[in-house]
Amino acid sequence: MTNDKWLKDVTPDTSELMNGKPEFRRVQDLGLQQVMDSMALSVSNFARDISQASITGSSGTPESCVIVKWPWITLPAVLIVLGGILLVATVLSSIRRKASLWKSSILVPWS
Repeated sequence: MTNDKWLKDVTPDTSELMNGKPEFRRVQDLGLQQVMDSMALSVSNFARDISQASITGSSGTPESCVIVKWPWITLPAVLIVLGGILLVATVLSSIRRKASLWKSSILVPWS
């Protein structure tokens, strides 16, 4: 068991900090994040209300755009197609030659 006496000495009691002030009670009840969000919204609304400036313009929404660089895709695509052709050719060649399975092959441990 650790000695936490030093922690009690440096951690203030929240009831001493609040001293009956409703502002601190609200922070404790709602949570600091919600209080800060409400405060930021209130300050923004106040600044908009007292400002005489008007802003004209247009707003937009973000849109994704994909640009395909075909030369970078052709090599992997060609390799996949050639690998498939080689696989089919190997299977057909093995069937035509009536090659037997290599039961003791380390490459086929599950058969």
